[in-house]
Order: sequence, then structure tokens, then C-alpha cells
Amino acid sequence: MLFRIFSPQGFLGQQKPSLRLVIVLPFILQIFAAVGLTGYLSLRNGQKAVSDLATQLQQEVTHRVSAHLDDYLATPHEINRLNLRAIELNLINLEDLYSLGRYYQEQMRVFSDFGYINFANEKGEFVGVARDDHGKFQLDIIELSHLGIYYKYATDSQGNPTDLLNTYPYNHFIDGWYKDAVKAGKPLWTRIYNWEDQPEIMAISASYPVYDQANNLIGVLGIDHLLSEVSKFLQKLEISPSAKTFILERNGVLVGTSSYEPFYTIVDGEAKRLNAIASSDPLIQATAKFLQAQFGDFSQINRRQQLDFYLNRDRHFVRVTPWQDEFGLDWLVVVAVPESDFMAQINANTRTTILLCLVALGVATFLSWYTSRWITQPILNLSQASQAIASGDLNQNVNTPKVKELGILAQSFNQMAQQLRESFTILETRVEERTFELKAAKEAADSANQAKSEFLANMSHELRTPLNAILGFTQVMQRDSSIKQEQQENLAIINRSGEHLLALIGDVLDMSKIEARRIILNENSFDLYCLLDSLEQMLQFKAQGKNLLLLFELSAQVPQYIKADASKLRQVLINLISNAIKFTAEGGITLRVFLTTKEPLTINFEVEDTGAGIATEELATLFEPFMQTETGRKSQQGTGLGLPISCKFVQLMGGNITVESKVGQGSKFSFAIPVSLALATEIEAQQPTHKIIGLQPEQPSYRILAADDRWENRQLLVKLLTPLGFEVREAENGQEAISQWESWEPNLIFMDLRMPVIDGYDATKKIKATAKGQATVIIALSASAFEEERSLVLSVGCHDFLRKPFRETLLLEMIGKHLGVNYIYADTTELSSSSQKPQSSEYKLSNDSLSIMSPKWREQLHQAASQANEDLIWQLLTQIPQQYGEITTALGKLVDELRFEQIINLTTYA
Repeated sequence: MLFRIFSPQGFLGQQKPSLRLVIVLPFILQIFAAVGLTGYLSLRNGQKAVSDLATQLQQEVTHRVSAHLDDYLATPHEINRLNLRAIELNLINLEDLYSLGRYYQEQMRVFSDFGYINFANEKGEFVGVARDDHGKFQLDIIELSHLGIYYKYATDSQGNPTDLLNTYPYNHFIDGWYKDAVKAGKPLWTRIYNWEDQPEIMAISASYPVYDQANNLIGVLGIDHLLSEVSKFLQKLEISPSAKTFILERNGVLVGTSSYEPFYTIVDGEAKRLNAIASSDPLIQATAKFLQAQFGDFSQINRRQQLDFYLNRDRHFVRVTPWQDEFGLDWLVVVAVPESDFMAQINANTRTTILLCLVALGVATFLSWYTSRWITQPILNLSQASQAIASGDLNQNVNTPKVKELGILAQSFNQMAQQLRESFTILETRVEERTFELKAAKEAADSANQAKSEFLANMSHELRTPLNAILGFTQVMQRDSSIKQEQQENLAIINRSGEHLLALIGDVLDMSKIEARRIILNENSFDLYCLLDSLEQMLQFKAQGKNLLLLFELSAQVPQYIKADASKLRQVLINLISNAIKFTAEGGITLRVFLTTKEPLTINFEVEDTGAGIATEELATLFEPFMQTETGRKSQQGTGLGLPISCKFVQLMGGNITVESKVGQGSKFSFAIPVSLALATEIEAQQPTHKIIGLQPEQPSYRILAADDRWENRQLLVKLLTPLGFEVREAENGQEAISQWESWEPNLIFMDLRMPVIDGYDATKKIKATAKGQATVIIALSASAFEEERSLVLSVGCHDFLRKPFRETLLLEMIGKHLGVNYIYADTTELSSSSQKPQSSEYKLSNDSLSIMSPKWREQLHQAASQANEDLIWQLLTQIPQQYGEITTALGKLVDELRFEQIINLTTYA
């Protein structure tokens, strides 16, 4: 820009912008920039959030499907094992086919997913039990007296045959369920098939060969298991409106889908199962074709894959995960989620944001124009009045503006003009008087001159007083380059007074920057349980370093997925708990999380310690910046900013921190913040379908002992279990737990590990050292998050490990698992057993396991685990030699379960 040159003749050079333009233009440019940046960031952040959400959602769905398959398909083989064991113990007589039929009918009553249970021997005999369309049982039998003829009977409630329904020729020696099991000599699954009379029902047979003590084949046990239930389970999964989940074999044939389409066709009167690439569902078909094109063959997919592809210009996220079992099944679990299911609301929000920004642009433009006119008009009036005074017209007076600073300047200008008029009038009169006196006499003239000098000195003082302010304001305005050049002549007249005015105007403009310094909320949907778990793991090290007990108590009513500012909530909890650990020498720290109100949804957080406490006179300044308590100053730690920052964060989230403290007893910091539940499409909680309300009748009386030194922990177990029908007693230390066990003989003991007198470890050892104690189930309770402690408690004899804070559903599932308890649910009277299949032995990783690999490889694995980079970890695992396959398998399981911290520990010390 060229600057104009001032000269007595006028202004030369290019014209400068007006003050009004200088004021208005920055506002307009700022809003334009904010609109563009906000729209761009909204779109990019939305896409990134959708990608992360889809990945997390697919991981959760895959895990649930795999867990369901593990449980659902384990039952037939478990029943075959139980039947084989009953045969070995002579509880079942294979020679009495009718007795065996009655036994099978009772099993069919319990397991509704079984389509058929049967047994055939080498002599040609056969017995089987089926359920017809009306739920009635039928007995199929081939006896020695009628070999090759299959007799079908209706049965009574006791399983005895009544009416002969039909006869068929049948030879089980050539049937796949018998022939394949005899050939393999071990339990196996047959191929999947559709029932001939009901093609919509898909089944698979679990066959189990039976041998005598001389290893001679006796016959084969068989169970037809219904796979149609797998599709029903997939259809109940809530993912997103257009997402699809399906399972297929390695040859591409569908096993089950979340779609309601048939997965079979009828060809020449026979049911033929569909291949995934021939599915009538467009998304399933397109996903299958994409995977086939990506890998060439479904059998080439040997590990979990996270991919994406475009269908009709819409991006789709795909996750495919292999699933196998020990009996020969090898399937693929596929989850496909369209990006459009999540982007609609994000795009709408982005459009709304841009529209609001445009409205703000219009409002800001109008206000800045109006404000600039309000400021510049009084300055223009002052300039015109100053020019008139410079021309000799002293009769000038300007109106007082409503702006305070401009009003002060106008008042000063009017005072100056008034004093100038009065001074010049008085001066003219006195000069005339002195002139006549000087003519009379020299002394009179000298006296007049002296009086004049004194008068001029006084008047100079009187004029300098108001002019000093005017001249000072003018000089300030003259240094402002935004003032027009033509206004400079006027500012020379009123001198330095104008610069003060512009300085005040500059202060007004600077006020707009204050808004940019505000702290804003950043609400998002997150897993509160996961946040608390991560805090507990992070702070547990610090607490254990001081031999302190750190407990997190989470109420079961607190929702797992909420919307709030997770970052600020995490920072507040870290500050409060870290302070509690810092100023606690012995005892412990407890974080309690519970609901305060449900409408609106408000969560309360309490951090209580057994530390030094805070004096009453120090509470008033506790949340002021750079203020520390006497204990804090003695510790010479911290800056005094943690609590003030936490207080501001909580206030911003809609709450307020309160503190209760007694010197020498400890302190309790509390705050409650309003939150909202996350949307159903954003969460996928692993919770039971039905709430447990009691125990099934005609069961034994279950006695449970709660051993814990904290009264509130014992009361929690009492209040959870007693209403359901359990008998519960308490023990406040390990010695009392042993005494209660000896006298009361509980079925199960919840054993806290840290207790006075005798701790949970020693108490468990003493109980398990006796024959009676071997029959008592002991479940360890601990606030520790370390896997090492789990291994330790299992090694001293505990049956299981439950970490505090625990959820009620997990507690009841664990009781059911170890005691075989059958529960009553809120909306069903079905019998539910919590027994689970036994765990298979696994390779145990240790710090020396990875010494077979190079230091560079271990460092790369450490970095990949630190970044949670699953793909890179899988690439590194392929480099492990084949003879160490058990190490690869164990590490792969840690990756599938997202237990990266254990890989970090192994690579740190390997």
C-alpha cells in the first residue's frame, strides 16, 4: 500500500481505507474463515468418527457371534460325552433299546435345539427319539428280530411306545453320521444338510463312536443339532439399519444370515443350500464377491481382516473373522456395515452448522457496520468543530455521544471551547485597560506590564490545564494509522486528545478476543466402565508404591455408555485421585460412582481418602490458583493449579465440587454432573436378555459366605444374593472365614484377598488343605487389575477370580457356573443352567518366550502393541518359526482379545 504524504496544500498519494472499513472488514473475514473451517472440520471429523465407530461395532458383533457359536455348538458334543460316561458307569444299558429311548426322550425335553438323538450298534440295532411338528415325541427303533426295518412309534409321557405310526427300510451302516464316525474313530461333525420334509430347517449331526474296553467298536452316538437358530440369533443383533452379518463355510456356502431371506433353493424336489455370492440380499452378495475377488478363495482367509469397499458409490466396512472348533468346523464370520447408516445425521448437523455460521455472518456484519457508524460519527463532528475553531470561529459546541469514552472527549472539547471564548473576551478587555494606564505614566505602564505578565502567566496555566488533555488525546489519535488522511488536519487542531479516543476504541475492539479464550465442552459418546478401568490400572501403580489400597466402587445402576466430556471428566478424576494418593500415608483411597437422579440423568463421583486432611481455615482458598494447603507446602509438590482447574472443568460440565475434610482423618471430594445416554446405534452392551429374579424351585439350599474386612463390601453381597433365595453369612477376616466354613459348611465362599488376622491367600490354603475343603468353591475378590494376581489366586486353590467393582450379572453367572444354579428370569420360567464347557489347556507366555526372536523384532512388536496396531502385529507374528506355533497362537489370542498391555510387558522384559 502507498502512504499519502501530508503537505500544506493537501494530501498526495493513494487514499487510505476509512475507519469504518477497518472496523467492519476483520469481522467479516473472521466469520467467513470460521464458516469454511467449521464445515470442513465437521465433515472430516464425522467421517473419522464413523470409521472408528464402525470398526468398534464390528469388533463387538464379531465377538458376540463367536462366543455364541462356541457355546451353542459345544452342547451336542458335551451331551455325547455325558452319555458315553453314563455308558462307561453302566448307568445306561445299550442292550435295552426301549430304556435308552426313554432316556433320550428326557434329554429332548431339556434341549429344545436338538432335532434328533439316536444310537446304532454294529449288530444292526437302532434307537432314536424325535419331536414332531406338534411338540410330541416319537420313538424310532430297529430290533434284532426285524433288522433293516425302521419302526416309528408314538410315545406316552414316560417315553413308552404306544401306537405304531409307520415303518421304513433303513440301513445306518451306509449313513454319513455312522459311517464317517467309524472311519475317523473320533467325535466329529457331519456335513450340514436341510431336512427333506422341512427344508427351512438346517441341521448338523454330532457323531461319537463308542468302544468297549478291548477297543472294539460297539456303535455310534448321534445328535442332530438345529443350525437354523444361528440365523435367528444373527437377526436379533442390533447393529445399524442396513448392516448385515452372515456366516459361511470355506466353500462359500451360507450357514446363517441376519437377513430374512431363505438360504436354500429347491432343485428337483431337493433342498440345495445357497452360496453367498448367489444370495438374493444385495449387500451379502456384494460382500461375498468382494472377498472372493480380494483373496481369490475363501480358504485363503486365515486371520481376521478389516476391509472396506464401495457399493453403488457408498462406502461399506467389512470385517471377516475365521472361527473353528475342535470337531472340524471351519467357518467365516462376516460383518458388513454401510457408512451411510451413520453419515446422515452427521451431514445434517454439518449443514445446520454452516447455516448458523452464515446467519452469524449476517448479524456480525450488520452489528459491526452499526457499531462503526456509532463510533466514527462523533469523531467526524469533532473534526468539523476543530476546523471551525482553527478558522477563528470560537462559537462551537458538539453533542455528547452515548459512548462513555467519546463522551469524555466531547465534554473536554466543549470545555476547551468555552474557556477559549471566555479567555479571549477577558484578555481583550484587560489589554485595553492596561494600554490606557501605560499612556498616563511609566510607573503605571510598568505596573500594568507587570500585571499583564502575571495575568498571562495565570491564563497560560488556566489554558494549559484543559488543553493538556485535548492535546494528549490528539497525539494518541495521530499515531493510529487507520485514521483517514483528511482527518489528520482536524486532529492537528485538537492535537493529542484524539489518540486517547482511538486507544479507547482499540480497547473496545480487543474485547472481541476474550471469547476466543473460553474453555468449551467437547461432549462425545464413550464407555464409562472402560474409562474407570483405565484410570484404575494407571493409578494402581502409584497407590501400590505407597502400600495403599485403591478401590473403585461402581453402582450397578450407572449406565455404561454415556455422552459427556470424557477428556475433562478423566482429568478431574486423575487430579482428585492423584492428590488423594499424594497426601495419604496409610489406609487407602476409594472412588464411588453412583446415580444421583434419573431425570435428568446425573452421575455422582466421590473420592475419599484416609490422608492428612485439610484445616477448616484453608478450605476457603482451596480452589484458588497457586494456593496450597499447609500439607501441600510441606510436601514441596505441585503448583496449586490442579484443584482450581478441576473446579473449572466440573463447573463447565454443569456441576460443582464440594469437599468434606477433618484433619488427621481424611478428605472427601464430591461432584455430580448431568449426562445423557448414548444412542442405541452407538453402543452394543453385553448384557443378559432377562433379569434374574430368583432361584428355580426344587433346588438345594445354597449357602454362600462373604469374607471381606470392609462392612460395605459384605453388605453388598448380602443385599445382592439374599433376595434371590441364597443363604448368606459374613466374615470380616480370614480366621473368621475358616471358622464359619468349619461350622456352617458353605457351598461357595467369596474370599477377599486383603484382610486382617489371616489374609485371603492363607485362608484359602488352609481350607483347601482338607478333604472337605476340596468340595468348597472359593472365588477370590480383589481390586487389583493385574493378571499376575489372577494366576496367583488360582494357584493357591481358588476356582475363579472376580475383580472389584463387579457387575451383578457377572456375579450371578459365576455362581451359576460353579454351583450349577438354575435361575428364574423376569419374563420367562425357562430353566437356565450356567454350566460351561471346561477350558482347554493353553500355552502360557512368559518373559523368556520371545527370546527366540531378534532384539529388533521384539522392539518392532513392542512399538506395534504400544500403538494398538493389530495389522502390524499380525505381520510380525508370521515371522515366528513354525516349530514355535504355540507362541504364535498365544500371542494371536492376546491380539484378538485386545490385551495389548500384556504384549507390551512381554516385549519390555523379553
